[in-house]
Amino acid sequence: HIVVLDGPAAGRTLPLTKPSTTIGKPGTAVAVVERCSAGYRLTQAAGEAPARLNGQPLPASGAVLHDGDIIALAGIHVQFRTA
Repeated sequence: HIVVLDGPAAGRTLPLTKPSTTIGKPGTAVAVVERCSAGYRLTQAAGEAPARLNGQPLPASGAVLHDGDIIALAGIHVQFRTA
């Protein structure tokens, strides 16, 4: 699941029950968390400013998520959790 760490939705949890879940703000920046063979993968779907994963720019090819990873997108920070 994804836990929102700051902003107006701080503390909200987004369950990852679908094959893909979008996060971010349409028109600003949007990223997609998708199920994959390695677990879950983060890719950026829209936006000029790159999403950041654990403080580093997200590669254009995306990245596999691990428990505790912090995603920064459109001025909001969220945490990926497997438990």
